[in-house]
Amino acid sequence: MTQPNSLYQIFEEASRPGPGLETLKEEVGYRHLVALADMYTEWTLDERLSPEQKAQCLGRAKAVRSVAEDVGPDWNPPRPEDLSVLAIAALAASGECPPPRKPVTTVETVKRPPRSELILRLEQRLKNPHLSDAARNDCEVSLRRLKKLDAWDAARAKKG
Repeated sequence: MTQPNSLYQIFEEASRPGPGLETLKEEVGYRHLVALADMYTEWTLDERLSPEQKAQCLGRAKAVRSVAEDVGPDWNPPRPEDLSVLAIAALAASGECPPPRKPVTTVETVKRPPRSELILRLEQRLKNPHLSDAARNDCEVSLRRLKKLDAWDAARAKKG
């Protein structure tokens, strides 16, 4: 179990505004900063988080709130073209989505190798004696699925 002193240290360390927050205040407005702080606070209600993670979230919330207090409720800087991940999170937390950098006009399709080639690759990979048990299991599951798809396609082709 974590000692209260170490949780306090985690909280204090996370509550120090760093260079990321200095950049953030130039990217988003007061309302976005408050929404991000609220999001960090809400995360602490998730029972899957450890006490250390909750202390870190609360510290982050405090740091973001202190930046929001510094800039004031009227703060709304012009939005730069490129946003940091933290700025995107702040916009999302406030219910605003940043506009895409460039309009999407076409959908590019991913060219996949033929199924037969994938089967050969998986069979070759399974011959590797250094393959972990988890990777071996994943390969075997994928190989079974691909072979079932092949069999299904062949049966469908016979029916015509």
